[in-house]
Amino acid sequence: MTPGQARGTLLDVNQQPVKGIGLGLLRAERSGGDDQGEAKGGMEVKRYVTLDGVFVQVVDAGVVATTDSSGVFSFERVPPGEYVPYAISSQSVNLKDANGATLVFTLLPGQVVNPAIQKQ
Repeated sequence: MTPGQARGTLLDVNQQPVKGIGLGLLRAERSGGDDQGEAKGGMEVKRYVTLDGVFVQVVDAGVVATTDSSGVFSFERVPPGEYVPYAISSQSVNLKDANGATLVFTLLPGQVVNPAIQKQ
């Protein structure tokens, strides 16, 4: 399938750009399939988020980006699917949509999406 792109701006609660924050993508696995992930060394990894009132397993998509001086980020060549962004930071950073809810976006083959992410 043709990969897509996710581009946007990370803003703080005052709608100011946040620079220098690493971002990653978690891929939501809503299907009932295997609910166990394997990490290096055989350690079992299970991560869940609440989407639409339901616990959904997520796995790291291995796609990262860093916000520039204007808070802009871009994830290139992302396989189609449903994604939840997360912050890669030593500080506590919660990412939400403009309404304060867990941000999830669906990327279709070849699509470019512009998710609005807010640092809480």
